[in-house]
Amino acid sequence: MQVIERNRWTVYVETTPDGNGGWFLRIEDGRGNSTGWVDSFGTEQAAVDAAIEAIDKEGIETFIGPTSDMRIYFDA
Repeated sequence: MQVIERNRWTVYVETTPDGNGGWFLRIEDGRGNSTGWVDSFGTEQAAVDAAIEAIDKEGIETFIGPTSDMRIYFDA
């Protein structure tokens, strides 16, 4: 798990093996909200790079939710 901070916000980037040689990606905030990608990535580093790119492009606030009921999914 990697911790990423921007604009005084913090998110946690988590990668997990998909069982087929690829990696799933999920970004969590500190409130129990998570954003997951539907498709897996070829390498763990590619997944982490995609998370950083999304955070920098969309803004970290995009990945901070108000309640723990929020779930968002992106295609890789």
